[in-house]
Amino acid sequence: MEKLYLPERPAYSNKLRLLIDECIESGNYGLTTDRAKVEYNLKMLRMYEHVLRQSAASAQGMSFVFDAGRFIVIAKVKSDQSQMSMDFFDFRVYANFREVNASKLDHEFSETVVSQFEEILYQLNASYTDAADNKVELLLED
Repeated sequence: MEKLYLPERPAYSNKLRLLIDECIESGNYGLTTDRAKVEYNLKMLRMYEHVLRQSAASAQGMSFVFDAGRFIVIAKVKSDQSQMSMDFFDFRVYANFREVNASKLDHEFSETVVSQFEEILYQLNASYTDAADNKVELLLED
């Protein structure tokens, strides 16, 4: 039976809570490779249908780059949806993505993905406000 994730969301909470498997102590980076968590996160972000349609149309699958609150998200989905992952980068910390993530660039992300990341980073730097800071929270779930 497939897991169903329904994290508690108190009535007074206005945060969108996204599920991750790993995070660094400061909470500025998170990762999940759990398919159920990725699907849950994409549904919460209202990206699920779009991502599945686009990745199914690709022979290999696709990577998607978008923002969620203060995080820049890179979602990777195989064309048959057998493997999915999501990386969450706090844009305030990963200002120079190419330097900080040189090893990831060599193995995981294409130049196109990095360029999309940097475009979103530029947009967030230009328009981000502290009020938007409390919109998304990463939850470490087992």
